[in-house]
Amino acid sequence: MELNIIEEHTYPGTHNKPDISHFLFSSKGDYVFCALDNMLNDRGNGATDKLKAVIFSTDSTGQMKWYHEVWDSLKPKDKFEARKVLEDSQGNFYVLGAFLPLGEFPNFKGLVIKISSSGELLWHKIYPFARYGISFGNAFALANDQFLLVGTSVDPVNFFNQEKVSYIYTMVMDSSGNILKTNIKNKSFGNFIDECILLSDSTLMCGGDSRPIYDQWIDGWILNITMDADIIWEKVLNKVDFKQEQIFDFTAAPDGGYYLGGYSWIKDNNQGRNWLVKLTVWAVMMFRV
Repeated sequence: MELNIIEEHTYPGTHNKPDISHFLFSSKGDYVFCALDNMLNDRGNGATDKLKAVIFSTDSTGQMKWYHEVWDSLKPKDKFEARKVLEDSQGNFYVLGAFLPLGEFPNFKGLVIKISSSGELLWHKIYPFARYGISFGNAFALANDQFLLVGTSVDPVNFFNQEKVSYIYTMVMDSSGNILKTNIKNKSFGNFIDECILLSDSTLMCGGDSRPIYDQWIDGWILNITMDADIIWEKVLNKVDFKQEQIFDFTAAPDGGYYLGGYSWIKDNNQGRNWLVKLTVWAVMMFRV
């Protein structure tokens, strides 16, 4: 099959590096995107000086319908991240991500932005959790216009030492932005979830990375968890000749297995590689036993 570009569009942000992180095809037939709009500082290492959360919509031909940026103009170096966009039964949109005040890394706060079906910015809320740094990176629509949030939280006090404490979290949020249920469990040493999919049995398959030894190497990590953040099974995927392997994307395969995509770093010559893993349905059944 030939893949030919039909048309293309560029949507510049007010900063100089807008990156689309997620999009959906809405019930009205439009596209709704969320993006990170960066301004890089001049330290020479690509570090982000300013970061805006961007949400915009286009029609099916790519013509812009509405556009919003969420950030604090009085504190421009605070970071607002937009990671996922969802729609409720009324056609309203919810953008989920993270807020990080300047100088507080890794003490992220959860961020939720609500936009009406007509594109009006209704509100944004920031969710601090005592003792936990939390970024809303995975979100799923449930019944009754509720949303399931899934990911990893960290202990900001112990993030940079040999404890490197992390947790799995799941939360349920309603359409008003109220957190109805919170689970923060499974204290571990530096394990991180990057991507999850919600299965038909109401459990979640997630991929990420595991850090077995402080400041030495990173392995790929897959796990099956409940909506209450309890681990059903987990598996570390690694190659002994690679220093670092991380899973950034995760999707179901037609045969009942999974495709995992990510990144590897070869320790001997300091070179990066794309990393693709196919997990068969038989392997999944074996892990469940």
